Amino acid sequence: MITITTCTTTSHVSHWPRRSLLLCGIFFFLVLSSIIQAEDAIDFETHIAPLIVSRCVECHNTNEASSGLDLTQMDALTKGGESGLPTLADTAENSLLYQRVLSGEMPPESRGQSQKLPEEEIELLRRWINQGAPWPQDRKLGRYERTTSVRGGLDWWSFQPVVRTPPPEVTATDRVTNPIDAFVIAKLEANNMTMAPLADRRTLLRRAYFDVIGLPPTLEEMNSFLTDDSENAYEHLVDQLLESKHYGERWARYWLDLVRFAETCGYERDQQKPQIWQYRDWVVRAFNDDMPFDRFVQHQLAGDEIPDADEQSVIATGMLRAGTWNDEPNDSADYLYTRLEDMVHTTSSAFLGLTVKCARCHDHKFDPIPQVDYYRVASYFWAGYVHETNRATLGGPSSERLGYEVFGWTDRAREVNAIRLLTKGDRHRPAQEIQPASLSTIPALQRAFDSPPEDADTTHRRLQFAQWITHPANPLTPRVFTNRLWQHHFGAGIVRTPNNFGFKGDLPTHPQLLDWLAAEFMEGGWGIKRLHKLILMSSTYRQMSLHPQQESYSKRDFLNHNLWRQNRRRRDAESLRDALLASSGALNPKLGGPSFFPRMSAEALEGLSKKGRAWGSSSQTDRSRRSIYMMTKRSRILPLMTTFDFCDTTLPCGQRDVTTVAPQALALLNNHFVHEQSENMANRLYEEVGNDPRRQIERAWQYAFARAPADEELEIAMAHLEAQELDFGGPSTDSSVPTDQAELDLLFREGLALWLRADRDVTLDKENRVITWQDHSEYASLQTHPKHATQTIASARPQMVPDAIHGQPAIRFDGGSSFLQLSGKPLWKPQFTIIAVAVSGADGGTHEIISNWHQRGRSISSVFLGIQGEQVRFSDQFAQGGKIANPQQPFILTAVNGTDDAITFQNGKELGRLGAPLANRDLEGPYVIGTQGNYGTEFWQGDIAEILVYEHALDATALTEVWSYLGQRYKLETELPQDPKRLALASLCHVLMNSNEFIYID
Repeated sequence: MITITTCTTTSHVSHWPRRSLLLCGIFFFLVLSSIIQAEDAIDFETHIAPLIVSRCVECHNTNEASSGLDLTQMDALTKGGESGLPTLADTAENSLLYQRVLSGEMPPESRGQSQKLPEEEIELLRRWINQGAPWPQDRKLGRYERTTSVRGGLDWWSFQPVVRTPPPEVTATDRVTNPIDAFVIAKLEANNMTMAPLADRRTLLRRAYFDVIGLPPTLEEMNSFLTDDSENAYEHLVDQLLESKHYGERWARYWLDLVRFAETCGYERDQQKPQIWQYRDWVVRAFNDDMPFDRFVQHQLAGDEIPDADEQSVIATGMLRAGTWNDEPNDSADYLYTRLEDMVHTTSSAFLGLTVKCARCHDHKFDPIPQVDYYRVASYFWAGYVHETNRATLGGPSSERLGYEVFGWTDRAREVNAIRLLTKGDRHRPAQEIQPASLSTIPALQRAFDSPPEDADTTHRRLQFAQWITHPANPLTPRVFTNRLWQHHFGAGIVRTPNNFGFKGDLPTHPQLLDWLAAEFMEGGWGIKRLHKLILMSSTYRQMSLHPQQESYSKRDFLNHNLWRQNRRRRDAESLRDALLASSGALNPKLGGPSFFPRMSAEALEGLSKKGRAWGSSSQTDRSRRSIYMMTKRSRILPLMTTFDFCDTTLPCGQRDVTTVAPQALALLNNHFVHEQSENMANRLYEEVGNDPRRQIERAWQYAFARAPADEELEIAMAHLEAQELDFGGPSTDSSVPTDQAELDLLFREGLALWLRADRDVTLDKENRVITWQDHSEYASLQTHPKHATQTIASARPQMVPDAIHGQPAIRFDGGSSFLQLSGKPLWKPQFTIIAVAVSGADGGTHEIISNWHQRGRSISSVFLGIQGEQVRFSDQFAQGGKIANPQQPFILTAVNGTDDAITFQNGKELGRLGAPLANRDLEGPYVIGTQGNYGTEFWQGDIAEILVYEHALDATALTEVWSYLGQRYKLETELPQDPKRLALASLCHVLMNSNEFIYID
């Protein structure tokens, strides 16, 4: 007895509602068959081939012949299965095939539910067998030739040629700006729906700025557009935005998501990739220059192989190296295939919208991608340095091999060993060699790749792959990229699974529109900006996000598949951060260059390997640049960004999650960066409109919302300012101390050049005297410029005092001989800040905390900070730096040399102001702690618990933060500078930056 089984899956059951039209199309022949008269002959291609392919071939094929039965060709079918008995007979009633189908044994049950064929199909099978089971000679059924209920075939919609359908005729002609609208309105009218009204000009302004450049409009830009009464004002706005240098910054970020870009390797060590930022800058320039998309593809896949290859095109190949790299995998042989999978997945999903990686171990379960196709694509990268394990080159080619000092990709040689298909993906089970060729999903374009030219030093496989991708007859490439543009202008693509155009992906909501746009894209020379403008100018894009019939339409089409309104969208992580900077006036518009390190709290760095080198430092100016230039470190993304759904950088991301969760509100309320921008915005308002609350409020609304406040809002804002000013009024002291002093740590470390703290890494001799006091600044952590304080002479060593200042340790200097020498110079820039926590144990006399005063003629031009009795001395030029109150009590002494002034403070209270910066200082070493230099005089008498030297002049915000930390740590009262009116205005700005209107567009 022959046992015939047919494999089926039930995955299509859950997707039935969205696939009903598709399946109706697939089995339309069944409806026709029901009216075929008994005497009519059964046509094999029309009736039987679709039936067998859809119901049987999934399990009964040449490669996977369940029960030994192959139903793809007549010889195998008549031969039968493992029993050797024939499957067919002279009549259906005697046929094992028909018997199994009639009884419902084939297809077998799935999850306890019968999969018995419909009566119409069983009848077709019966009549076909009774008519002699005609089968065309040499006809072999292909597993992928037709789409079935469980998998896509070669006839799947996305593999078919792009067809440019003429725009349909519609009734609402007044809403048709270009063909896009005709396609959308036609579907709306078919569903008895209409478009939402056009959005007002202010809404369009904010929406266009957000979409095209990711920044809010300036006050001048807003006023210019809102007062322009010309008919083409909006078109001029669109043109200006597309020509903006910021357009590339906005749209490059979307591409970087697709190619899993980050600047570090990931895994335990997470090394920084040298020069990889150049690839990011290349993408920005490519978008700004409107590089045709076919060239855009070819440069990234094969920039080293194109005819006009140069340094920039080789930089473009950094896409292939933008993923993770493990310098110490558990099994390097296995890891080779992990790297290959990453490259196959990234390129196939980004350019083609296919999940080719699913065919690594077996034929794709849902799409017509055989396993051999996976290894064909893998062969393109097999020829490169995917085998490389050299830590010096981070798993890629050397700069010598590339020909430039860049982080790019190339092949090892012109000829390389062939890759083998791995049975079930197991490298221990290699099968046949795979020759480089294109994917087989588009039969008309399928071909084997040519050998490289004789004078080539690479295989030219990647170049041929890129040419195949951008071939005008390849329907996937223009559809996929066009869909991506649409997605970012509407919040959802025409195909809502942008990285999957296969069977498990969503079907297009407007297939004819997608094809029209794809054809327009190619016929327009693959120009991206041209396509942007088409979308931006359409009435579909310019709709309001609210519809007069919102409630009823939402019930019918909650997900807005019919595009009856524009989608309301929340700012993504980058545009939110950039908008905060732009609104506050702090945005640094500089383009390109190495990435900056944002300020990262010590808590956020916990858990990292080698914490000291886990994070770098950047200037305040650099930290105010756009978010696309932020260091993207895989092991630690800035928490503010992850809270607002920054993407996972280990995998290609076609569409980020968009969540609305409580941590987002908490982050905006409490994050230090948001508070800084609130204060910056308040300062900006004071500078621009002065101390006029009404004008401040009006200008704040313009910067935050691009509109004037309503009367009610103005009234509420005025009341808020008055209430907050009362709350902030009066002197401020901060003596609160956390219960666990050990948890206190310095958060502001930007530009910290020297950091000595008495409770950390102090090496003592047998008499408890200091041999070494280690520097904990960022430079010391990176082991580039450590400035440890040491003393080799035993008699000159200061004493460690464990409980010197309110429970905290300090180093005690005797005022006569003890001092420490720094191993490097902490100052090398004219602007700097010195902060010390100390207590003087002497009445009168001159005593220095830190100095580079040296006998080699530097008494006038040296840098030092100390006291003479109660008088602060900040170098000779500022020897009258104000008087310290109670120097025998612990104090925080601060000296700031800025670009306009030199200022001293005690516990946050200003002591003295020079009126000009210190004249040019000689910043050379040696530097000493506790004396003036090598004169043997002016030794410090008293305790020093902590010294911080910054390589720039700290602003008020930074000083306040450092003083707050020191005040809490050493239980010292601090008088932090506060202006109640300015703080109240900052509070109002903070409210605006936390509002939905700021966070959401429309």
